[in-house]
This record gives sequence, structure tokens and C-alpha cells, in this order.
Amino acid sequence: MYEGHDLYKKWRKNSIASHWYWGMESDDLFKVCLPVAGGFWLRAAAWLIDKIILTAISLFFLLAIYLAGADFPLQKDSGILIYGLLSFLSLEILRVAYYVIFHATDGQTIGKAVLGIKVIDADGNPPTLWQAYRRRMAHFFSIITFGLGYLWMIFDAKKQTLHDKIADTYVVLI
Repeated sequence: MYEGHDLYKKWRKNSIASHWYWGMESDDLFKVCLPVAGGFWLRAAAWLIDKIILTAISLFFLLAIYLAGADFPLQKDSGILIYGLLSFLSLEILRVAYYVIFHATDGQTIGKAVLGIKVIDADGNPPTLWQAYRRRMAHFFSIITFGLGYLWMIFDAKKQTLHDKIADTYVVLI
């Protein structure tokens, strides 16, 4: 039943558990020790909390960019283009940095911490910096599939979204 699960493979490879030691079959023990996946609504609520935080920070940055660039000739098309480009780039860098840094350090953004869920890799550790970055960039694929990449978790036995599968990560309850 769990043979295809990455955590199961690691369990079977590294486990010293056996039926004579634990009093149950190793597969049953794995089932008891398997972390509970964070569900769709918990993840959506964590995303909403993070979105509120990022929106507040973004508004501050937009105001700072606007005030710093007050001498841009905003009446001309090139000034508006420069302001828009700076705004877009700074907000994208902020979003990527927020998710990558929080996921790579502790596996949790502020929203996930509030709701008691976290991102882990197949070993149960927070994702590496590369995994966190890959996970964030893979959100693009979840979006361009008209959101089906996010809804994938509803039907997936491991509750992984498309970007979780690409980055080999899981969202679990803590």
C-alpha cells in the first residue's frame, strides 16, 4: 500500500524496526509514524495569511519606490514604464525571497506557523535552499494549468500539489 511513498522507501531502507522488536509488522509501524498531510483548506488559509502580510509589505515597498522615484517624469510613458518595471521586479523578488527563506530555514512561512503546518522534504527535514527555490518557481506550473496544480492535492494520496511533486516536498501537520 505504501510501497511508492518516498518516506516509506527511506523507512524500509534505514529502519531497524521489525515485528519482533515493536510487536507489529514494519508496514503497520510505518503507517502509524507517517506524518499527517496538511489539507487543502489549511494550506489555503495559510496562503491567505501570507498574502495579507506580503500585501502590507508590498504597499510599503511601492510607496518607498514611488517616493524615491518622485523625480521620474511620470507624465511621459518612459517614466511610468520604469516605475512599473521597478515595482513589478521588487515585488517578485520580495515574494520569492519570503517563501524561499522561510521554507528553507524552518519549513514554515508565518501563515503556516500560525496554522501548524510545515513543508518538509522526503527525509522529514525543512527543504534545502534549492528545493525551496524550485518549489517557489514551480508555482508557475500550478498557475498555468488553470489552478489544477493546486487542486491536484485533493486527489493525491500524499496530498502533494504539482509544485510539491516538482520539488519533492510535502506539507504536513506539526
